[in-house]
Amino acid sequence: MIDHVPVEPFHPGEYINDEMEARGWTQDDLADVMGITRRQLVNLIQGKSGVTPDTAHRLAGAFGQDAETWMHLQVGF
Repeated sequence: MIDHVPVEPFHPGEYINDEMEARGWTQDDLADVMGITRRQLVNLIQGKSGVTPDTAHRLAGAFGQDAETWMHLQVGF
């Protein structure tokens, strides 16, 4: 039997910051890659806006992931 360890949900903005740091990107860098304004990215990171399907696709493209990953983070938070 496999024991399951509960995971505390975390805000997608935390994950975005981790991914930017891993790549050495600034907020301006990521905003450019995603094709959004820096203000839109800051609002997303701060939780003032949520991950929409469009944003999930943009984040997935920027970080080489699936859009579903980002949607699950939003739903889990």
